[in-house]
Amino acid sequence: MEETLHSDAEEFRRLAIENTILQDRIVQLESLLNHDPNTGLPIRRILERQLAELFQEALTSGEKIGFGILRLDRHYARIRHTRDKMKVFLYMTALRVQEIIGKNLFQSDRSDEFLMIIRNVEDESHLERIAEDIEGAVRRPHDPPAKDVTFGCHIGLALYPEHAQTVTEVMINAEIALGVYEQRREHRYIYTPEMGKIYHESLDIENELYQAIQRGLEGFHIVYQPIFDNDGKLILCEALMRWDSAKFGSIPPSRFIPIAEESGRIIVLGRWIMYNACRTLKEWHDQTGKRFGMTVNVSPIQIQSPDFVEGVFEMLDSLELSGEYLNIELTEGTVMEDPRDTIQKLNQLRERGIKILIDDFGTGYSSLTYLGSLPLDVLKIAKPFIDDFLVNDSNREIIHTIIAMSHNFNFTTVAEGVERQEQFEGLKQVGCSLYQGFLFSPPLDAVEFEDHLLK
Repeated sequence: MEETLHSDAEEFRRLAIENTILQDRIVQLESLLNHDPNTGLPIRRILERQLAELFQEALTSGEKIGFGILRLDRHYARIRHTRDKMKVFLYMTALRVQEIIGKNLFQSDRSDEFLMIIRNVEDESHLERIAEDIEGAVRRPHDPPAKDVTFGCHIGLALYPEHAQTVTEVMINAEIALGVYEQRREHRYIYTPEMGKIYHESLDIENELYQAIQRGLEGFHIVYQPIFDNDGKLILCEALMRWDSAKFGSIPPSRFIPIAEESGRIIVLGRWIMYNACRTLKEWHDQTGKRFGMTVNVSPIQIQSPDFVEGVFEMLDSLELSGEYLNIELTEGTVMEDPRDTIQKLNQLRERGIKILIDDFGTGYSSLTYLGSLPLDVLKIAKPFIDDFLVNDSNREIIHTIIAMSHNFNFTTVAEGVERQEQFEGLKQVGCSLYQGFLFSPPLDAVEFEDHLLK
């Protein structure tokens, strides 16, 4: 009897030990499933559960709760595939943010993004100050493991209950605020109803854009604005895309182009305008015998496409148009997005005789350190400098510097937005080469352009 009891006790202890081990393994497994392996932070679904509980408690306590999305910027994106210690950078960044907001930091589904719960918020200005502190902390150089590594972040915030009543709403609104921050580079972190309105309008426009493309780019057309030299000779014309939507009416490029870029549909639009503008140019050459160039704007999304250069060459070959008549117009930001790849592609284009223009020069990077190393042909002086350079000493000095610098690098200069005769005369005196603006001609459709300027 005693032996049986002893045997049963031993079996009970064995089962208890196995059960304890099993429970420990379950806890470890749950921890692995609920935490990110790189940062050790709890993941999104844990955050959603905590937010729901906090919102419920806030109904009686009256606590204001902030929710934020922190996304590391393009400088991080550039180095994350070239450094072997990126996990350390992520972990250190998480520690810095936790020093400001406590342990309420979570890992997003994206590896370059964190989610934040900010407790006991006093008001929007308090939330704004916290965001500024976080942004400053993220930007500090990382030493160790590498003192030369720096990157920043973009932040979007929404406040409960002011901006949302549910977990889903507050997360969507923070995402909207983040999108505005990334697109406009404005230091406005917090969601507003106006942001929400623009966001939903953008969704409607994006859907209409998709439908228009499916219907053969319905409503899209091209207008052409001529560019003249000092003697009034037509040297170039710029092709500009316009969209008359059946649903929304005329939508300005400043509205639909960013949406097309964000959705990736700028690839289709870009190919369409380049082909049709160059086809029209070839027809004008053949019909009139006059030779002048066509300028087409190219977005960062287009030039980053692997087959961009090949597509341009195939288009020129199909039209039997010489590359010397095509001018590709970029912004400074486009060039600097991925300088090495962009410079390689620009050199390939120039080997075919294609000229490269920088649009709105003076409003972006505008650095001598990069100008001399870029394969450029033309600088277009931004309109804001032209508007008041006759009475604004600072802008006049900027224009003098740009033109002198262009002469040193053998660049041609184009003054954009010339609207008054005195502007034209003043720019001529300081050595500008080409002019574009309403003083000479507004953008014209193909028929008007041919009737007014070619016949």
